[in-house]
Amino acid sequence: MKKITTILLLVFVCTCVKAQISTKDSIVSGFLIDVHYAFHIPEGDMKDRFGMSSGAGAGLLYKTKKNLLFGLDLNLEFGGDVKIEDSIFANLYTDAGYMIDGDGLYAEVFTYERGWMGMGKVGMVFPWFGPNENCGPFLMLGGGYMLHKIRIYNQDMTAPQVKDEYKKGYDRYTGGFALSQQLGYFFIGNKKSYSFTASFEITEAFTKPLRDYQFDLMGPESQATRLDILYGIRVSWMIPLFRQPSDGYYTN
Repeated sequence: MKKITTILLLVFVCTCVKAQISTKDSIVSGFLIDVHYAFHIPEGDMKDRFGMSSGAGAGLLYKTKKNLLFGLDLNLEFGGDVKIEDSIFANLYTDAGYMIDGDGLYAEVFTYERGWMGMGKVGMVFPWFGPNENCGPFLMLGGGYMLHKIRIYNQDMTAPQVKDEYKKGYDRYTGGFALSQQLGYFFIGNKKSYSFTASFEITEAFTKPLRDYQFDLMGPESQATRLDILYGIRVSWMIPLFRQPSDGYYTN
């Protein structure tokens, strides 16, 4: 019994040592959690509706020993510059340019950009320079879905014109298939706390209006198809899920 216990203990120790992967001297494989922030500038039809925006989200990457990347990515988009705010509420304003709420007072109504993107991605790291062979320029391509709308907010909810279901009559809810391209630098440090990416990214979404009726238009949007483009800078912090040795002694 003692011999069996000793053998099992040796197997366990060897397995643990083998599981400790060194990024310093080898190309490693494993999962990484990605937490990111992006600054976006709109183009195409998106530019006529919204101004600059921010994106934040998380993803899961798998990196192979050939430096191939496979991932899933979720990004939430938010901004405060809605360029068509005055026109969509034109039929709700008085001659003096104010909206009257249910209490007979001036209503405070604010608009924001809101949206999200879900992407499946594939890419590659080119280990041309860096502290180890897991670092270097990287390219990723993605495909998925984009949704965006105008968030309408009345602080005290006293304006029935833009409350509950009525908000949908002005929100320009839009969605469709999206493509993305990302080019930047991929870094996995010799210590797990120093892993990040910095990149330029662009997203092209082939969207269409998803509401059957918009009150200010007295019908659906006339534009059947849209090309919504976002481009900008993205930075991410990555958390490797594979184990690494704490010192310079390791076994591959």
